[in-house]
Amino acid sequence: MRHSGLRLSHEREEKFWGNVTASIDWCEGNYEVSPYFAEFWNSVSSLAISFMGLLGVFQCLKYRLEIRFLVQNLLIILVGLGSAAYHGTLLYTLQMWDELPMVYAMLCWFYLLWQMEEPERKENTVFALGLVLYAVFWSIIHSFSAFVVIFQVHFGCLVAIGIIQMFRYNYKYHTQIVRYNHLPLLYVFFLILAFALWLIDQIFCDTITKSWPINPQLHAWWHILGAFNIICGVMWAIALRASILGKTPVTKFRCMSIPFVGIEDTIDGKED
Repeated sequence: MRHSGLRLSHEREEKFWGNVTASIDWCEGNYEVSPYFAEFWNSVSSLAISFMGLLGVFQCLKYRLEIRFLVQNLLIILVGLGSAAYHGTLLYTLQMWDELPMVYAMLCWFYLLWQMEEPERKENTVFALGLVLYAVFWSIIHSFSAFVVIFQVHFGCLVAIGIIQMFRYNYKYHTQIVRYNHLPLLYVFFLILAFALWLIDQIFCDTITKSWPINPQLHAWWHILGAFNIICGVMWAIALRASILGKTPVTKFRCMSIPFVGIEDTIDGKED
């Protein structure tokens, strides 16, 4: 049985990881590539997210960024690893390792955005505690309820709120970060493209698996495009925060029009 293009978990068969216990079984055929991966391409592509997080951690350590940036990138790594584990096994417990870190990463993103104009290394303990308490609350209700649509709508709302705040800052400081004004647009572009593929994979799953000569693994492309979406947001945040603190963000190298941002301590820094 299929619902919205998804194979639900009662379509089960004994494989290396046992019966599917996750609330969603995606459009990729189970164990088609490897007997050890329930969804090989969905699992491997998730590591692109962790890779972007690793790049972010490197930036944090190299330029001694505030701890909030390090936490954000560590959570991004966790999202990728959790997604890889979930798709590789299709177990309910590991599904939570995918979905809960997604929310945690967005809540940390909220902290970055709403603390963007605060003095350097000044942390808002009350705001941070509120976000942690919300994360605990959501973790409890989601773990026991295994929401599907509610989770997707909830996450979509978090993303939309973040985009609004992102563009608000981009407009306010557009003269200070001219080289990086395009990043919010790229952020939204990759997000929309990724979401379109995610949606097609769900709605037309039966057609894709029965009528198309090959499965293009659109959910795997969702992961890859999502990774580019993430790095656009992280690099923009690093550039804006540096500019607000009176430092100079400089581009060290580019990948697909995405600048990887370094920091100069004075306003005399030049772009490499």
